[in-house]
Amino acid sequence: VNTAASAVSSARANVGNNAAGVRSNEAQVRQLETQLEQTIVRAPDSGLVAERIGRVGDVSSGNQKLFSIVRGNKLELQLKVPETQLSQVQPGTSVQITSDSDKRIKLSGTVRDILPLIDPQSRQATVRIDLPQSEFLRSGMFLRGSIATATAQGLTVPAKAILPQSDGTSIVYKLAGDNTVQAQRVEVGEISGGAVGDLTEAKVQIKQGLKAGDRVVVTGAGYLQDGALVKVAK
Repeated sequence: VNTAASAVSSARANVGNNAAGVRSNEAQVRQLETQLEQTIVRAPDSGLVAERIGRVGDVSSGNQKLFSIVRGNKLELQLKVPETQLSQVQPGTSVQITSDSDKRIKLSGTVRDILPLIDPQSRQATVRIDLPQSEFLRSGMFLRGSIATATAQGLTVPAKAILPQSDGTSIVYKLAGDNTVQAQRVEVGEISGGAVGDLTEAKVQIKQGLKAGDRVVVTGAGYLQDGALVKVAK
């Protein structure tokens, strides 16, 4: 009887050990399944892989960038727009897209949104433009965007002639008959022409401070002082 009881106790102990072993093995299986699940990379959306950063065998964290994907083959243009021109840009506005390097690119995009942050150094904000699909567009390209704004009647001067001052006002250098210059405070209005974010070819409306026929310095105005003698280029 004692031998039989001892055998039963031993069998129960073995059953307990085996049950503990099963639980341990099940825990290991769950851990391995979790690790296996973490080796699978799923894209948040369908699209075209534009850049691969991760490599096979890399150990990555949850917030590490592994791929760049063009969602649904859709591209966006990020324009840098001076804060002085932001009032002329609204979501839904049509933007004409061109490229200096590829003259085949002549597209029409749409302003999606304007990021709320203005860079404290450049005084520019980022405007995101939705682009149509085109065989000529590639991620990373440099493009130009032009926005048609409301027209205003009146006197205009090249934007390069306008010199913003630290007190918030603006001046131009007006040319006198003896080819000397005089700083003239002006009140500016709408900006027209040129690409968004590029004032090279833009014109600025002058509300006050100049009259028709006045001559102003355009090239090198930022280096002048009152009374400076200049050479007029023909």
